[in-house]
Amino acid sequence: MTALNHIEDGCEDCSVVVSDIRMSGMSGFELIRRLKEVHPEMKVILMTAFKINQGEAQSVLPSTKVDAFLNKPFRSPDLIEVVERVSFCW
Repeated sequence: MTALNHIEDGCEDCSVVVSDIRMSGMSGFELIRRLKEVHPEMKVILMTAFKINQGEAQSVLPSTKVDAFLNKPFRSPDLIEVVERVSFCW
């Protein structure tokens, strides 16, 4: 079962999705579009190996409905900090 299937099936405990932008079969942006159709309030963090500066991120976030970007490679504390930050934006 994919994360998308799990959420489409009504995962009530899911509040944050962390996904790569590049995946086989579906892009991270397509995943977000489909997730937001089912769960508009779902928080989304996209990971990428490509550098995204703060200005680019701010201009892209509203149109993609991404709550945060995380540049790879990252450390566990970086992931925790981003998840906590987007989780408390409700």
